[in-house]
Amino acid sequence: MSPSATSDLLDCTAVFLSRFVVLGSAELAHAVALWVGHSWLYDQFDTTPYLAIQSPEKGSGKTRLLECLRLLTREPVPMAGASLAALFRIIDERHPTLLLDEADTIFGRRNPDGGEDIRGLLNNGYRRGVPFWRVVSEGKKMRLESFEVYCPKAIASIGRLPDTVQDRSIVVALKRRARHEPVERFRYRTAERDASPIRDAWEVLASELRLPEEADVPEELPDRAADSWEPLLALADAAGAEWPSRGRRAALRLSGVLELEEEKVAVLLLGDIRTIFAERRIERLALRDLLDVLLADEFEVHPWQEWNNGRGLRPTGMGRLLSPFGIRARQLRIGGENVRGYDLEQFTDAFSRYLPPPIGDPNRYSAASEREAKLERSGVAVETHLPTESAVTAGGAVNPTLLDGVGGRLDTTQVVLWPPWEPTV
Repeated sequence: MSPSATSDLLDCTAVFLSRFVVLGSAELAHAVALWVGHSWLYDQFDTTPYLAIQSPEKGSGKTRLLECLRLLTREPVPMAGASLAALFRIIDERHPTLLLDEADTIFGRRNPDGGEDIRGLLNNGYRRGVPFWRVVSEGKKMRLESFEVYCPKAIASIGRLPDTVQDRSIVVALKRRARHEPVERFRYRTAERDASPIRDAWEVLASELRLPEEADVPEELPDRAADSWEPLLALADAAGAEWPSRGRRAALRLSGVLELEEEKVAVLLLGDIRTIFAERRIERLALRDLLDVLLADEFEVHPWQEWNNGRGLRPTGMGRLLSPFGIRARQLRIGGENVRGYDLEQFTDAFSRYLPPPIGDPNRYSAASEREAKLERSGVAVETHLPTESAVTAGGAVNPTLLDGVGGRLDTTQVVLWPPWEPTV
């Protein structure tokens, strides 16, 4: 099967899943599609990442996603609240794709032993060649026997799994569907008919495709996450087209790395907006005017022209970056015209929480903010430079050499002159 056919098959898999489950992002859909393919090719690798399907409450689509996986994966075996004896014998005999629902009942408080034996089985089943030992009775005699429990496993639960299992998983976090997020009504017979050609194509592919033993894994991923994602990224590389970049973006997003990167970029955007408000000495700014300034050739502090694959920062991208701060464009009256834009007061809280104090602030030597402390606890280096006279360029902007943009990676350093002034409309 050609790489283009593999790419098309992954596309079809992602589309099928999105018909019946609100996955919330393209990265989630791509990750689950790659995991479906991995279920057919897992025996080519020494590790198999689990798919941890989780939500904070019922009615979020966990069971529905398992039903979709049942129609697409290799030799699926659905189980709910399974016993230990059933689990290790089924896996040892059939090496299926295990679809385990209601895992919270296994590891919850009502289970007296906390599911420790099943947790041990799942820990061992992550890597090939790690047997699960049990004492087996033969009449009146007892003997020790090992069971091979290596196979793909999708595990649905309300809340987190035990840390050792969670750490071996690609986490699919689902939320309850909103009214504006329609999905098709799931009818098993119809869905089975539509999934059949996709499943058949995966079966053919599994007999023909040999994946590389290693794949280039983003350096930002921790070791355990790198082990988990490598088999999926090998498949993404074999598929070609958009899938190598899709796979790596999904790996960074679902591992929490991309959020930190966008979080840092969002702080840089806040600083640039603060500079623009200060230089113009205004209290309101139209969205289109703000973007014009950020994308202007003379505004070279940060590469907003290179955002969005070279197409430049757009309103949707700005909205996504500012949304975590609770800042959204609103209808304003500026210059006798109704436009979408921002009030300075919308940014007051974010400026005080996430940016270094302005020059002249007597508290500028105070301890790091809570936000910086949180980033440091997450392993992100945070460094705050105190501005000096040499840091200020003509027009009151900050010297861009203080900000590191080497290799397109932006650090969390943000120094912006905020001179005392009285805003004018």
